[in-house]
Amino acid sequence: MKKFYVVLASVLCLASLNAAEYKHSIGAEVGGLNGVSYKGFIFSNPNLALQADLAVGVFASGFVQGGYYSGFSAWDFTANPNLVYQGDIAKGFSWFAGGGVNLGMMNGLKDRRGHVDGKFGINALAGVEYKIANAPVTVGIDFRPGYGLWFGNYRDVSYNYSFFDWKLAASVRYCF
Repeated sequence: MKKFYVVLASVLCLASLNAAEYKHSIGAEVGGLNGVSYKGFIFSNPNLALQADLAVGVFASGFVQGGYYSGFSAWDFTANPNLVYQGDIAKGFSWFAGGGVNLGMMNGLKDRRGHVDGKFGINALAGVEYKIANAPVTVGIDFRPGYGLWFGNYRDVSYNYSFFDWKLAASVRYCF
């Protein structure tokens, strides 16, 4: 067991030797999330970053009830702050992993005429990023599996639904 801890400490030390090539980045994210994305390294640690997204997405779900498929889709507006650890793979390439929460609104499950419900969830985050050499631009892709709660009130009846919430998104950010 001691060997495992020694190897783990060595890997983390080697990963932290390579500092990020930028301090902040802002740009766009498309895919399961479509919106504005920000990443900034915090606490004077070149490997610890805050990645925050403000996005609109499409939520789709379905289930079989009584032998019939019942499916629906809805839009969601989400703020998604995540704390991530980022390590280098090779010159310009890096991986990141972490987690966070998502808070937002979704169009109503019971009433499609402008009724808005709340959304809260937790998620993991993992992906890869490439900092383009001699340009202040990064491109990346990430996967966010999570668990969410959709809650609302329709005609004085409260309801909530829990669901597996996952997103796959690509990003392009300007570094400064």
